[in-house]
Amino acid sequence: MHRLSWLSLVALLAACEPSEPARPPPQYYGPSPAGPPAPPPAHLPPRRPEDIARIVEANTPRLSECYQRSESFMTHKSGTVTVFFDLDPGGRVTRASEVPPPGVGVPSSALADPKLTQCLVQGMTGLRFDPAGDSTAASWTFRFSP
Repeated sequence: MHRLSWLSLVALLAACEPSEPARPPPQYYGPSPAGPPAPPPAHLPPRRPEDIARIVEANTPRLSECYQRSESFMTHKSGTVTVFFDLDPGGRVTRASEVPPPGVGVPSSALADPKLTQCLVQGMTGLRFDPAGDSTAASWTFRFSP
């Protein structure tokens, strides 16, 4: 009987072991969850800051709705939210986050409103930029006041 319970314990432990090793938590910088970006088209110029500004500014009215639905708006708070994002050569946002890359500071007037920030990050993820000859890391600071 002792032998039978030892085998049962071994079988139980084997069944409980994960078949895959545990994955580390996602980081801001590292491989994109969407897979590797498309190779840059050789004939396109690099992306310029004004190219990024044109697309974000065209979408600012829609993104401002995040603030108008936020607790910060309801409580008459002013401030900024900075979104950091990566673009692949095709113009797709591959990563967006409120977490700055290493060595980059966040303005002291930043609004501490997690729902507002989450809404802006999701909104930025849905934007499409013009194709360019390279991948680009960028940021955009939204300024809000009631």
